[in-house]
Amino acid sequence: TEEQCRQLWADLLRAGREEAISAHFIGSIVYVERGLSTVTSQEALLVIDGQQRLTTFFLLLCALRHLLQQEPEAQHLNRLISDSYTGSTGIVTRLKLDPRYESAAEVMAKVVEINGDPVAVRSGVQASGIASFGSLENLINAYSTLYRYLKDNYDDAAKLKKYWFYLATNVVFIQISTDVSSALKIFET
Repeated sequence: TEEQCRQLWADLLRAGREEAISAHFIGSIVYVERGLSTVTSQEALLVIDGQQRLTTFFLLLCALRHLLQQEPEAQHLNRLISDSYTGSTGIVTRLKLDPRYESAAEVMAKVVEINGDPVAVRSGVQASGIASFGSLENLINAYSTLYRYLKDNYDDAAKLKKYWFYLATNVVFIQISTDVSSALKIFET
């Protein structure tokens, strides 16, 4: 929701402005290893706890990528957002975050594909025929909120680059890898 985006944004903004803070702890991510993907030969993870934080941070990276699209940093952001490989039908792009509920993966793929401002993203999602309701609408609204926060607080590329550098070097997620039964216990407690 916008409130959750606002809270994450306020935390990151405050931490980014306080020079004494060397790291900003986002929280722990509890996941289960699902093995290697047969298509990409990369490890696939099932996130048990931390989906909202990862999704919000992913949307922040997408907004930054659009705002820095004329800068070299956009290439680094692209590699964090997705990767490509050659499949039997040609070049296939795979998102680094693949939400598995409702049509969230389709919405996220459209956000990445469009690489635009919030109006273009909303129009593109609507034009694609993806139903926009509940949590799917929240994804689009979260992208809009984060995009607007970046535009309102970083009015030029140099400031955006400095902020991106802070995020890339100081934001910390703690990873907890476990088996399914332990992951559910960790989540519940």
